[in-house]
Amino acid sequence: MYYTYILQSKKDDKLYTGSTKNLKLRFEQHQNGKVESTKYRRPLKLIYYETCLVEDDARRREKVLKSYRGKMFIRRRLKSYFTGSIATVDKTICPVQLTKLTKTSTMKKLSYILPVLFILFAGAPSAEAANRYWVGGGSTSDWAATGNTNWGTASGVQDNASVPTTADDVIFDGVGTGASNASAAGNITMKSINFTGYVNTFSWSLNFSVTGGNITFSTGMTYTPSTSVALTTNGTVTLTTAGQRMGRILVSTGTLTLGDNFTKSTSETQTFEIGTTGATLNVNGKTMSGNSTADRLLIQSSTVGTATTVTVSGGTFAYADFMDINFNNGGASLDLSAITGLSGDALGNGMTGGGTLTLTASQTQYWTGNTGSWSDATQWCTSSGGCADNAGDGRTPLPQDDVVFDNGSFSGTGQTSTQAATVGTVTRSGRDISWSAYTEGQSPTWTTSGTNRFTYGSLTLISGMTFTMGGYGTSFAGRGASTLTSAGKSFTGLIGIFMPGGSLTLQDDLSGTTVSSTFTLNNGTFNANNKNVTFGNFNSSGSVTRTLLMGTGTWTLNNTAAATVWNLTTVTGLTLFATTSTIKITGTGANAQTFAGGGQTYGNLWWARTTATGNNAVSGSNTFNDFKDDGSAAHSIIFTNGTTQRFNSFNVSGSAGNVITINSATTATHALVMNGSGIVSSNYLNIQHSIATPMNKWYAGSNSVNNQSTATAGSGWIFANGPASAASQSARYKFLGGMFRFRGGNFRLW
Repeated sequence: MYYTYILQSKKDDKLYTGSTKNLKLRFEQHQNGKVESTKYRRPLKLIYYETCLVEDDARRREKVLKSYRGKMFIRRRLKSYFTGSIATVDKTICPVQLTKLTKTSTMKKLSYILPVLFILFAGAPSAEAANRYWVGGGSTSDWAATGNTNWGTASGVQDNASVPTTADDVIFDGVGTGASNASAAGNITMKSINFTGYVNTFSWSLNFSVTGGNITFSTGMTYTPSTSVALTTNGTVTLTTAGQRMGRILVSTGTLTLGDNFTKSTSETQTFEIGTTGATLNVNGKTMSGNSTADRLLIQSSTVGTATTVTVSGGTFAYADFMDINFNNGGASLDLSAITGLSGDALGNGMTGGGTLTLTASQTQYWTGNTGSWSDATQWCTSSGGCADNAGDGRTPLPQDDVVFDNGSFSGTGQTSTQAATVGTVTRSGRDISWSAYTEGQSPTWTTSGTNRFTYGSLTLISGMTFTMGGYGTSFAGRGASTLTSAGKSFTGLIGIFMPGGSLTLQDDLSGTTVSSTFTLNNGTFNANNKNVTFGNFNSSGSVTRTLLMGTGTWTLNNTAAATVWNLTTVTGLTLFATTSTIKITGTGANAQTFAGGGQTYGNLWWARTTATGNNAVSGSNTFNDFKDDGSAAHSIIFTNGTTQRFNSFNVSGSAGNVITINSATTATHALVMNGSGIVSSNYLNIQHSIATPMNKWYAGSNSVNNQSTATAGSGWIFANGPASAASQSARYKFLGGMFRFRGGNFRLW
């Protein structure tokens, strides 16, 4: 059956007309705010519906009822309901309520309406979720193809059924035209999905969510998962892979139980993640595995630093690393130290429900491979110079292993240790990684490419090496006190601090290679240790616990794109010690750039964008020791309306023909407050919507433009030259009142 229905808003009494295959589900979607056109008109009640045998008839009837004539028909048809002249009857579609259906509706009275079969049931439409079969034949091979869809209500039946939704069971059985390739370019959500009998290709690229049903693959199909987005499960779900290699998995809520062995995709760099809000993975006696020592599976909590649960239930692991996992082994201890490929400890692991967890013990790995691949175990030794090239007795470093490059690592000039791969343990490089023991001066190279790298301790580079990163980032993920010595080497991509309970302290200046490089403090403590930091952007907006010690150095942000180059938009959980540091923004060009201060107290903010014409925007109500803009081209400083900025000194002046505009982001005002005894003496400004206090301290200069009366008026600025500084006044008084000796020996007051 297909339904044409009418809802009435209890908020504004207006009507909404629609059509659907599943009236119960559609009504629930309306009531839950999942339909854009009615989400702000809730609560709603169902006052009328008709049923048709053919979907096109229901859709045409929807168009008719939306017309003027259709609206008049409904007014006549439900006259008693709208006038309240007879009692109304409640009908229930469990668990939602369909109210005030008319008593007089019968098929007999409306049999003249063809081809519509019009029925007002005394009972409810079916509450069952729909089955959706992939039958192909759509306008494209995409999951969400419209016009002609790829879906049927039965196996092999091309009846142009609607695209599956959250409550639908999806079936790929390969029958008839259903034996065709399928792809999903957009987000897809369903109750369950079953590929039994399907031998074609299924690929997807965005969000893939299953809500409370099972996921069943088939051995004969070709499965191509997204390389960047997780297959997400909610509720109670069983995953049967049928030997298909899996991409990233996220158990968001509920329990995911393995129906057979799980092996990660060879093209997937990431993880099997378990949420921290009641989510659980049940290994269920199966094996979870990576592919090799260089292509490892990471099983982790979805929240760094917050442990989640893996129920072992007799299961085992191979080529696997773990982070923030509490294993439940029924009260028994769990020894994973000698599993195939060994177990990597990416920190935060333990047991729940009793027992002791044993992972592979840490071991120092010495590079002895001259030129070679990081992932080749034969390049590593357990002692310095303890084995010949390609005859190592060590292993590819695990996250808990220290890594050493010393004088036994290279035998010739320009040899290279290459950490190049797109998968597995190469991304988890080791704990403390140090080149400090190498002194032979043969200019060795450490090159990384293909993926971001995680270090679980300190990193020490040396000036006599070549360090290349291939555009990828470095993340620090230790949980203790770690240090970074960059020795003048720059980092491309991202520097990330993911160190709950840990800290990273600079030993020398730190810089990014490109203007697009980003420094991110996600959690833990970063201590600049009075060193200089240079990157395109800095970001620590978030809500987890973190501490930033900026020291006395200069933080240079050199991005040239339109960007929030300093981002502390959300500062929940942040402790900031700015000390006397200077934030220097140097991006040139016409792009606007934003300093999102988050209402914090800073040392000095210096807009040093030279000839840039883009806006300099400041958000948040912040406090600055000194605020300076010495740009030489005409541009604007934009403060978020409603915010208050406080300064110990304010040094902003344009020049003839290159006026600097001070304004709000809207026509509302912002406030500028001078602390202490400082005096602002500016010039060549264009000022609008600015309230400056105290009113006797803000001198805009005689060459400035007063636009304060435009729209919402500002106040407090004095459009005249400011008084001379205290130092120059003192010098003047000494000159005017001093004594001068002349050759005749006489004294004279000037």
